[in-house]
Amino acid sequence: MKRFTDSMSPLTTFFGFIAVLCPVLVVFHPSLSELAVVYALDFVALYIAHLIDRRTFLKLHPDTALFFPEPDHEKFKALSLDGKIALLNSLIRFPQRRALYFFLVSFLKVTPVMLVITFAWEPEVSRLDQALKILTIELIVNAYIYGSVFIEFHRFVSTQIAEFHEKYDWSDAFSKIDYPDPKREFALQESISLLCVMVFMLALQWLVVWNDPISDSRKEAVEVILVGASGFLLFARIWYLGRHYFTGGLQELFKRFESFDYERRDMSIPLHSSALLARFERTFNTLTERLRANERQLSEWLVREAEQHRFRALGEVSGLIAHDLAGPLHAIQFCAQELQENPERLNSRKYLEQLTLNTDRCVELIKSLRAYLKEPEVRKSSVLFGETHDYVLRLLRTQFQNQGFEKIRFILEPALVEVRFAVAHVDMVHILYNLYKNSIENFIAHGNGDPEIQIGVLADAAETLQLFIKDNGSGLGVAEFEDLTAFQFSRPAPMKKSESVGLRLTRRLIERGDGTLSVVPGPGFGTMFSLTLRKKVNFTKAAL
Repeated sequence: MKRFTDSMSPLTTFFGFIAVLCPVLVVFHPSLSELAVVYALDFVALYIAHLIDRRTFLKLHPDTALFFPEPDHEKFKALSLDGKIALLNSLIRFPQRRALYFFLVSFLKVTPVMLVITFAWEPEVSRLDQALKILTIELIVNAYIYGSVFIEFHRFVSTQIAEFHEKYDWSDAFSKIDYPDPKREFALQESISLLCVMVFMLALQWLVVWNDPISDSRKEAVEVILVGASGFLLFARIWYLGRHYFTGGLQELFKRFESFDYERRDMSIPLHSSALLARFERTFNTLTERLRANERQLSEWLVREAEQHRFRALGEVSGLIAHDLAGPLHAIQFCAQELQENPERLNSRKYLEQLTLNTDRCVELIKSLRAYLKEPEVRKSSVLFGETHDYVLRLLRTQFQNQGFEKIRFILEPALVEVRFAVAHVDMVHILYNLYKNSIENFIAHGNGDPEIQIGVLADAAETLQLFIKDNGSGLGVAEFEDLTAFQFSRPAPMKKSESVGLRLTRRLIERGDGTLSVVPGPGFGTMFSLTLRKKVNFTKAAL
């Protein structure tokens, strides 16, 4: 089929012609002249039916005017959602309407032929027997016409719906339209057609056997077999069309599934006119729409979480910088106050060195924050551990010089001096400054007479290095460390606010760089931090 005005495909018409001619020849034994008259009448009736077909069908079903006899594409473009749904409903009902129309028209068209066969052809038994036989043959043919037209138009209409959808996107209409019950629609119509063909074929065979005056049983058996074969041919054609339509629809559906890319925001797949196939397609459209909706929600959630993480990280870095600014500012304030009270110390090298070092540290922290606000990637550089360690000790010495800093022994494992970590200089200063400062403040608070901080290697891997920072202070337990540094934390033991905030923000800073910070439990006094950082591999002196 190529148009809405077609009736049956050429192959289906050919099967019908053969299946009608065979029982007519077997049952009535007509002459060539009688056949010629009958087919001439049939041709004239067919021509008249064709002339009035469009007008009559449109009068019976005016809602088909948008696509019958030809689709009106200009009106398709202007259709609202309700208009699309109405058009789809009309297209879905079209196969059954067209099949019923041809069923009734065939009866009217063949009436002159039936009258000629009944009254003009010489009967072998009686006129009534002649009329019953030709009526039964016509019922078989009309049942075949109804079933084949119904199925073939479903296939044609499904193709047209797919083409219209590709041009005008009927996705919204597909989601709103109500299909009839699939059990009462396609399968029922097909079953009725097949059943009618079989029943009327058996009836014709019975008429041949019951009223046939020929006493030759062999000839009678041949006639019964030929009648049955013609009926079976029509039955097989309808059954094949139904299976071909259904399996072809499934294969087409599977091809669309395989080639469908939901990430491209494609239109929904078109629905078949058959409710049974449309259920598969609507289910797929529903699932893909839900998948798209979930993907949109997930994308929005990821963007929101990324933004929240960025602001959370920014807040943590800002808090850490504000926390680390306190020490240099206190040192600057102390030096400024001393110089104000004792002007003769203006030439003192010690105060100038402290002012310079702590001022540089404040400037460095402010620049670091500005760089982080502008582009976080600038923090991804590398640093030598030994250089950072010496810088942090110089900084701490200016802040704790009058609190016994010189008594503290820093024991650094020589292997660590030349290790380069994949950490920005300012971040490594934050880490060592807060961990060392945490131990120093603990020494001062508890009056430790022999303070010592050891820095060494616990484990060396290809891309990471696990080192330890151990002091001999009062000690920090694992549970207390987790309470102080977790996102949701409490303080079971009294501790200075600066200590807990600095330690927690330092842990966040290390973890953002794919490292770890933990407390190693062990016997005796003191705290041992385990610190895992990524190493900078394959560096050269030129890169330093």
